[in-house]
Amino acid sequence: MRPRIAVLALLLAACNSSDDAPPASGWACEELPAAVVDVTGTYRYTGTPGHFLRGTITFVQTGTTVVCTGTTYDNAADRELEGTATIVGNRLDITLVPINGDLDYEADITFLFSPDGDEFCCGYSDTNLDTGPLGSYTGVRQ
Repeated sequence: MRPRIAVLALLLAACNSSDDAPPASGWACEELPAAVVDVTGTYRYTGTPGHFLRGTITFVQTGTTVVCTGTTYDNAADRELEGTATIVGNRLDITLVPINGDLDYEADITFLFSPDGDEFCCGYSDTNLDTGPLGSYTGVRQ
């Protein structure tokens, strides 16, 4: 099965129960170019209706370099993804590819992190022609 990152990247709809949803936040999913955030940690992600994946994504940050070391899926048998990119303010534009080395998939994801780095929202597009605007997925650091 080909991964659908909606990241991830992040996704649910009819599959999600209220216990899986991140807590409500006052953060408005906005880009903050002057922010300095540390996004190291594992985040639990979930999607808005139409973006059904849910699971975890793990980041390690050194300076402005952020490495996604892996993804998990609660409700799919998709491949784990990885990638490296530079964070600018609270914005991380990253390309994720399968950890197993398969060359048939990649996802371009824009993450916006809250000022404290504890939450994110993201938008994505991938080689399966899946797309989602900012806010398609949200995540909370565990």
